Amino acid sequence: MKLKFLCVAALSAILVFSNAQESKAMKLYNQSYIKYSASKEYKVKAGWKKVGNSWYYIDKNGKYKTGWLKDNNKWYYLSKQDYKMLSNRVEIIDGGNYYFNSDGSMSTHKGWKKVVYNYGFGTYTTWIYLNGNGTCKIGWFLEDGKWYYFDEMIDSGRKDIFMQTGMIEIDKKLYYFNSDGSMSTKKGWVKYVDKYESEYNTWYYLNGDGTCKTGWVLDQGKWYYWNSYGDFYMDYTYKIDGKYYTFDNNGVCINPY
Repeated sequence: MKLKFLCVAALSAILVFSNAQESKAMKLYNQSYIKYSASKEYKVKAGWKKVGNSWYYIDKNGKYKTGWLKDNNKWYYLSKQDYKMLSNRVEIIDGGNYYFNSDGSMSTHKGWKKVVYNYGFGTYTTWIYLNGNGTCKIGWFLEDGKWYYFDEMIDSGRKDIFMQTGMIEIDKKLYYFNSDGSMSTKKGWVKYVDKYESEYNTWYYLNGDGTCKTGWVLDQGKWYYWNSYGDFYMDYTYKIDGKYYTFDNNGVCINPY
């Protein structure tokens, strides 16, 4: 009985010691440093460390590196919030919109670049234009006589830049951009086809200078209507300036007078 008790006690001591050793060797994700076991096999080595799907950089003191980091003549940026290496995204740093490649390196490419952003609802493919110094264009951009517009979207604190297509409001005017991103100079009808959701397919009537008509439009003896947000009225009865108007499924008002 005494021997059995001693064996159990010894086994318990081994388990406690083993757990303690394992605990010391664990990386502490939510602190600004990483603790290692005092044993030689867990000595701190400066360099890149991968935890899960994220990369971090550990200095010789075992601390997470944050901010800019130059490694093998490439620039990287480590988040000051969670210490992760940024990749495949745009980040506002000191007022500049910097783009980081999928390997985390700051892009030095100049010109157009196709990017794929990952969100909770899926992926979004678009184009951006890089300046050659790591930053990307935002707002209006003129190339080969065509105008483009780069907009921004903020999702959970993350900012992404994307080339605008379809209709967008800029400085209180509604502009229309073709599927290749160029501002349309067409005058008349244009059909917008959403590549993700067909329910957003609609029609616009363009002025020839890139802007969209709003309000009442008379075309070939038929009346149509777009509200100030660019919504095309169709297949419903709407109240406009205090009066109710009914539109068929082609957007034609059946009681304009």
